Amino acid sequence: MKNGRMQAGAVILGLALAGCGGSTPVYTEHYYETHVPQMKAMYHRCKTLNTMTHAQRRNCENAVDAMVFYSTSQGYDG
Repeated sequence: MKNGRMQAGAVILGLALAGCGGSTPVYTEHYYETHVPQMKAMYHRCKTLNTMTHAQRRNCENAVDAMVFYSTSQGYDG
């Protein structure tokens, strides 16, 4: 009986932890500076998000910082 409970607990814990691993990669400001189409897409996507995960917030911050750099060097207005 004790063994069965431990196995059940291990399965439940495993399932709970499986949902914790976010799969959204966080890209750097340099990445967005060198991948302009992705930077523009993320920049515009961030304008429409009401709530964000930690990874989305970091990507938005890096895309916005890259957009500032890009717009001052290229004259891009968004």
